[in-house]
Amino acid sequence: MIEATVTHLPSSHVSNRIKYVYVVFTSHIDTGFDHPLDEMEEWCKCVIDDAIDKCERYPALKWTIENTWQLSNWFKRTREKEKIDKFLRLIRKGRIEVGAAWDDVVTDFLGYEDVNRLFYKTGYFMRAYGINFSTVIMDDIPGYSITIPRAMAAAGLKYFLTGINPLHDYWGAGTSIPPSDLPFYWEVPDGSRVLAWISFGSYGEATSKGYEIWRKAGKPDFPWLCALDSPDYQKMKESFKNLIQKWEKAGYPFDALLIMHALDCIDCSLAVRALENIRRWNEENEYPKIIPAVPREFFEHMEDKYRNRFKRYSGDWAGAWTGGKQIVYPISTSMIRWARDHITVAEEIWSINTLLYGADYPAEEIRRVYELILTWLDHTQSPHTPEKRFTEEEMRRDARLRYGLASEAFSTINRLIQKGFKRFTSGIEADKLSIVVFNPLSWHRTDIVYACLSEEILNSNFSLVDSEGNVTVPYQRIPGENRIAFIAESVPPIGYKKYEIIFVDEPESFEKEVYVDGNFIENFYYRIEVDDEGFISSLIDKVSHRELINRNSVFIFNRLYEKMPRAAGINPVSAGRARIKAISGPVFGSLIIERENSPQAKTVYTLYAKIKRIEISNSIDKSLLGCSEKAVGHFTEGQASFFFITCPFNLTDMDHMNVHIERAGFFLSCPDKSRLPGAQKQPFSHVHITDINEGGKYGLTLSTKQSFLCWFPGDDMLPIDTKRWSPRECTLMLAVCNNHKKYLTKDKGVIEFQWESPSIPIINIDYSVDTYTGQFNAVEASRMGWEFNVQLMSSFVRQGQSGPLKDASLRFLELDKPNIQIIALKRKEADSQDRFIIRLQETSGMEGDLKIRSYFPIKEARYASLLEDPKETKPPTTNPIKSKFKPYQTITLELCMKQKTSDTN
Repeated sequence: MIEATVTHLPSSHVSNRIKYVYVVFTSHIDTGFDHPLDEMEEWCKCVIDDAIDKCERYPALKWTIENTWQLSNWFKRTREKEKIDKFLRLIRKGRIEVGAAWDDVVTDFLGYEDVNRLFYKTGYFMRAYGINFSTVIMDDIPGYSITIPRAMAAAGLKYFLTGINPLHDYWGAGTSIPPSDLPFYWEVPDGSRVLAWISFGSYGEATSKGYEIWRKAGKPDFPWLCALDSPDYQKMKESFKNLIQKWEKAGYPFDALLIMHALDCIDCSLAVRALENIRRWNEENEYPKIIPAVPREFFEHMEDKYRNRFKRYSGDWAGAWTGGKQIVYPISTSMIRWARDHITVAEEIWSINTLLYGADYPAEEIRRVYELILTWLDHTQSPHTPEKRFTEEEMRRDARLRYGLASEAFSTINRLIQKGFKRFTSGIEADKLSIVVFNPLSWHRTDIVYACLSEEILNSNFSLVDSEGNVTVPYQRIPGENRIAFIAESVPPIGYKKYEIIFVDEPESFEKEVYVDGNFIENFYYRIEVDDEGFISSLIDKVSHRELINRNSVFIFNRLYEKMPRAAGINPVSAGRARIKAISGPVFGSLIIERENSPQAKTVYTLYAKIKRIEISNSIDKSLLGCSEKAVGHFTEGQASFFFITCPFNLTDMDHMNVHIERAGFFLSCPDKSRLPGAQKQPFSHVHITDINEGGKYGLTLSTKQSFLCWFPGDDMLPIDTKRWSPRECTLMLAVCNNHKKYLTKDKGVIEFQWESPSIPIINIDYSVDTYTGQFNAVEASRMGWEFNVQLMSSFVRQGQSGPLKDASLRFLELDKPNIQIIALKRKEADSQDRFIIRLQETSGMEGDLKIRSYFPIKEARYASLLEDPKETKPPTTNPIKSKFKPYQTITLELCMKQKTSDTN
């Protein structure tokens, strides 16, 4: 504990050690917390205009723009060439710096490729205006994912600055790193690192408003604050002395430190007022000097003087605040997650179309969708706005705009995939009626396929034949639909396989592989039994002869529960009357549970032939979840009920339970040291999967589609923020939503409305379970998550179609190492007539040599930065491409590929 009392040094020499205090002036802009989203975009214009004017008027002022979202909004609204030229001159002179991230986002939500695109706008500004970037600035969030420094380093970004939110946490951050260890090298498992500084007093630590807020709260010494812009110079002087002496008392070892001066939506007025106080202080005191600066100046000073003396930390410290997305916006969350996982599919298909047919690559549409996703991921939202801040119209407008971000991202990618896939399959030659199956993932894959056929074909007798092996494939008609289902085996990576439809005299008859009888369903791998309400009462792993359901748990498997406001416990949501419908067959079997007058309206349990995966699908009617008792806002969030689904697994050796949580490209493990000191451990979020292993002997992998927030019950069984890892039992809980539907407006009092579109009443919660014996396998776990979320694609092709693709099966790209994934195949951002980018990710912590084989001839290959700038390193060999890889490394390759064009019918 740092003592509040200090001994005052003489006025002219306040510090024995600290000689310089770098002050970063900026403005923090939340998207939808202080004002609705569209108004916040206008604020960006006002704030940056004011910064340009004030920097010209006051030579001592330096200003920092938090992120490229703010700068993008300014450029959209600025047409005067003179104003743009002034801005660029200030950039070149070092008077203004721009943070390199798109926005202050919830970083543990980010997936394999969108975390890289977080910094892509810097590439545009560098190419278009010559703006250089070195620092990522993220404020107001109490923790960050370890994927951030990895992507930063790959993008050539060296420094990370955050002014965290100090509410309800130790020194206001998701870490207890002592101040004497600042700045520190934040290291990543791939060996890269960035120099990081945490402003524990928040981004407002040097403002008089921030200082007074904590004094009025009865905490004058927490966190460490000063009032640089105080109209009372004596107050500024005393607060600054106290701040410096606290740093000295804490054992801070360096001659310079950084403090942030920012508030929400402020212009430069307070900074200008602070300049006068700074001038007087510097005239009166030899040390420390207060230096208005941009972040880069502080970091460069520290590296130049102390490069090898900084402490090193490696770990994740995300988790807090993430749940705000899932529980308030469950439908938007599902749309954003789907768009995130499928935008790379769209890029991949259109890259292939460009090389095959010379098709126009939809670069602008794809770029916009990434920006929609990243803007939606901003850390704030109007449901958390303080009461009476918004009018009814403002609240409804912000909710509509925020839902529009997710809806547009989803619909755009869905349209691009459908259009692109239709174009792609138009060039596959077919002698007979055929179904083409496409695998967007970068490994051979056996999985379920759903294919649409005409009624004419479905009313005929036909065989389905694997064109490559001339083998008849069992298929199953889906009742009430013009679709069939079949298992496509060994579909090539980023490639296709063709299945021919052969008309026959007699109907095909296939042996059942999945059996359903009454209330149980069974295949070669598993046997599931449900109770009268349709919840799982028994789940047998037939291969290992294990019961997977913990029957001693108070929780029921796959049941929806409610935590009511101010209630001590949790309760199961009413199940109502259940009807059970059964489907069995040679390809799949399902138990379909429909419940009358229950929020958990429908559940489907599905097993497949030849696929070792249990799929569980829930449809939850949010209109039946009730409504929060009172208006809910920034200070009353506990007034709403919280809903979640439970999975009590029968893994009882808690002392030897290891949990692996998927981040983009690697896994966090619990309990261990994969987090920074003092970081939050529960709840936690994953990209696709959470894996639970019992002592290296047996394990299971759970993958989710829509929901990403999970936790294990502790002593009180409740989903609370905690830095302890002490699960009471192996029950994994999946967040669904809350029933927050009221807000206290500024003009109409309490109103009730939907934060998302009322035209979509159903929340879908789908997840899958797979089991295995032995140790956790990162490659297999990651692949399971991808395969559950990104399905095989299919298209009907008419007889007689001609085109350049004549093979029965074909792979466009193939890797010879299973631990490497292709996470992006795309057109190069600039100078991209025949240039394409392939991004690779190592996932298991191995190093070695890699070969990449391509269907398209490669004229040239070279390494590139994450932002697609060429690297001055020895290029890889081509035909095939050969490259070395390091553990958890992200590799970006620029390829000059030869187009193939041909007319198609």
